[in-house]
Amino acid sequence: MPLNCVACSSPLESKELIKCSLCASTYHYLCINMTKENYSKLSVSYKSNWKCPTCKVVTKRGPQNTDSTPVKGADPVSSAECNVNKLTQDFQIFKDDILKSLCKSQEEQKRALLSLFDEKFKDIQQSLDFLSSTYDLVKQDLEVAKNDTHLLKKENEELRSDVKILKSRLSLFEKESRACNLEIHCVPEHRNENLINVIEQIGRITGSPIKDGQILKCTRIAKYNKESPRPRSVLVKFFSPLIRDNFYANILTFNKSKSNDEKLNTSHLGLAGEKRGIYIMEHLSPEAKALQAQARKFKKENSWQFVWSRNGNIFLRKNISSDVVYVKNEEVFRHLL
Repeated sequence: MPLNCVACSSPLESKELIKCSLCASTYHYLCINMTKENYSKLSVSYKSNWKCPTCKVVTKRGPQNTDSTPVKGADPVSSAECNVNKLTQDFQIFKDDILKSLCKSQEEQKRALLSLFDEKFKDIQQSLDFLSSTYDLVKQDLEVAKNDTHLLKKENEELRSDVKILKSRLSLFEKESRACNLEIHCVPEHRNENLINVIEQIGRITGSPIKDGQILKCTRIAKYNKESPRPRSVLVKFFSPLIRDNFYANILTFNKSKSNDEKLNTSHLGLAGEKRGIYIMEHLSPEAKALQAQARKFKKENSWQFVWSRNGNIFLRKNISSDVVYVKNEEVFRHLL
């Protein structure tokens, strides 16, 4: 006849059987809260002495008493209730373990976060210290740079003033060095030409005969525009400014007394061919030449009548009755508009 479990009333196989040694009640190993693995590990002696939950509740009447009779009046505890109590206890233990683990984990996370915050705060503090020191260095360098800039500005102003003074001195020196010079333009070039004879011929025609020793130098100078078909200009250096001024004044007087066709030209030099005008002017410095070119342009654009040079200086005049304007620099043209 098959045996049934007292707790769950399900039939038991012989291999799953466990019997109480006192009341001979049979149980399924699962109903006494035992796994199959633990059940397989039970020894034969343990199984033969095993007591069911009901028989375990006994009254011990003395140290020598081995009576296992159930306590009188005590209600037997069912195996299902024992299992529930066991599960409750296990759940409570599990709950306590979980809470302890959570608390421990929270404490560890808290310590980790605090440690991380401390590290980040230290990094931020170091960064702030670095930025503060860098700011101090930059501020110091800026002050040095401002002082240097102030000194450089002051030095620049002094240098500008010195350059202006030197420029005026150089301009004066250039005027003085050209005080004995004249430029003669549009004189035809020949391979075997004698420029001193040309100057002497001009002097004879205009009433300024040249004596020996009055011409120190006579040569052609390079063209400013090499593509120009005009012949190179002739530079004449006289012995003194007085000789130059007399020679120049006689040429101007000669031209004023002649018609346009009879003014100084190549025929006066004994050169055959078409008549071409010969023009004589002062030997100006590059700065004075630039001012003269601007003055001519201003004269043409604004209908002024006269532009000339005298002793290296440039002059303008609107008409015969107006005042003479000394062109000292480019600012003069802006004031005249």
